[in-house]
Amino acid sequence: TTPGHEDEVLALAVTHSLEVPLDIHTGLPSGQRKHGAMNVVKAAGPSSVLVNQALVNGEQLTVRIRFFKDDGGGETHYMTIELENAVLVSVKPRAVNSNEQSPATPPHLDTVSFIYGSITWTWVEGGISFEDVWNTPVP
Repeated sequence: TTPGHEDEVLALAVTHSLEVPLDIHTGLPSGQRKHGAMNVVKAAGPSSVLVNQALVNGEQLTVRIRFFKDDGGGETHYMTIELENAVLVSVKPRAVNSNEQSPATPPHLDTVSFIYGSITWTWVEGGISFEDVWNTPVP
C-alpha cells in the first residue's frame, strides 16, 4: 500500500459513458441523457471478496474515484468522481496464463461495474464541480 492511500484500491483503468440521443435528421437532442455503468479495472486481492459480497447483497455504496498525476516531485490529486447510491452490477475477473503476463499488468484483474443515483465530477484545482442526478430531467 502506498503511504496516504491506505484503505483504497488502485484503479488501473476507469471507463464510463454519458450520452444524449440525437435525432439523425436534425442533429438535435431527442431524449434524456443516458448514463452508462462506471467500470473500474483493479488488481485482484482482498477487495475482490468484498466487491463480490457487495454485489450479492445489493449494498448501496458511496464510491470515490480519485485521479492522480506525477508532478515530477510526487503525485498531485487533480480530479475526483463520486458516485452516490451506487450499486455493483457486475464483477468480471480476468486471469491470464504466465505466457501472456507482462511486468506492467497484474496476472489477475477484476473489472467492477457500478450504476448510481448521482455522480459528481470535481476538478480539484479551482474547485470546479458538477453533479448530475441521472433520473432528474434537464430543465
